[in-house]
Amino acid sequence: TTRNPVLIPRFFFPYDSDGVLIEYDYVLKCWPLLLEVDEMIGVILSMSEVTNTVIEERQQDTLRRMARVINITPKNNNVNNEKNSINKDNNNNSSSSITSIINKDASDVDECKEMQTLVCVEVAEALASNKYDIPFALFYLHNAEKHRFEFA
Repeated sequence: TTRNPVLIPRFFFPYDSDGVLIEYDYVLKCWPLLLEVDEMIGVILSMSEVTNTVIEERQQDTLRRMARVINITPKNNNVNNEKNSINKDNNNNSSSSITSIINKDASDVDECKEMQTLVCVEVAEALASNKYDIPFALFYLHNAEKHRFEFA
């Protein structure tokens, strides 16, 4: 006889292929095989690969975090709602700094540069939380006066 399976929701199996770490994710289900006297004589093991699902969920989470930061712009009317959602997720003070700058009139060039810097920091933190899928990133800011993008 068998009993209810034991579920291991995510089993991470890293594989080193010539110095490159390849990620494999599995869901495991284990059913004990029992005799009539509750003596275990074996286990049935079912393994399902869920690597693509895990990677997609992680990438979606990174995109959501970046979108929360990017959506905080002077054009956005829901600044306070965005501030609350970021602070709930990150529990850090840099988001409130961004919001306080955006709440001001960002006509001052220094304030705009400070806002750009803070947004870059927030986006960099979101990207850093997903080091497996985005191993590095470069930031370029648009310089309207020189009509070009410059390395941030």
